[in-house]
Amino acid sequence: WEKWEGCRLATAKYYDGDSFHVAKAGKDRIFRLYAVDTAETNDDFPERVQEQQKYFRATKADVLAEGKKAEEFTRRLLQQPFTVETQWIDAKGNSRQQRYFGKITLSDGTDLAVRLVEAGLARSYGMREGLAGSYLAKLDRAEADAKRSRLGLWGGKSAAMPEDTEEPEPAAAAEEDMTGAQSVFDQLQRESATGLE
Repeated sequence: WEKWEGCRLATAKYYDGDSFHVAKAGKDRIFRLYAVDTAETNDDFPERVQEQQKYFRATKADVLAEGKKAEEFTRRLLQQPFTVETQWIDAKGNSRQQRYFGKITLSDGTDLAVRLVEAGLARSYGMREGLAGSYLAKLDRAEADAKRSRLGLWGGKSAAMPEDTEEPEPAAAAEEDMTGAQSVFDQLQRESATGLE
């Protein structure tokens, strides 16, 4: 495991509840959370949305709405510097820039993945290899508790949204990833931020 301390969310680039650009000391890396899956934010991958609908027993509209809540939840929690722990395992993805699995420890010492699952905005699901059994059990318990409490995707009751501690950065003009080709996600983020269809 390698630790990246003092990281920031690159809000001018694409991010959602469980996958985001992280900036540190002039470097930009994309990380995907280990062992959790937040709802999709749009219908670009209809098979994923349908699978999430089935898992959570939710409507398509509910899945997409909770995906947007997860995106905002993550943005708010990552406003303060945070730590990424990674083994640099390829998490695949649609960007030309490589994406890696990572665990995020927030400035208050809590874990981002656990917070998302506790709020009913994510499920305990995905890449689990190399993670401690106690950590995976914590995620599974958090999911069971959120389901029992009918939070988020489990029934629509909203968990408390973290406090917004700073103004979000304005979306930058189209940026290019490290290979020089603009990623699809950068384009989607720019259009979303400007309200264009």
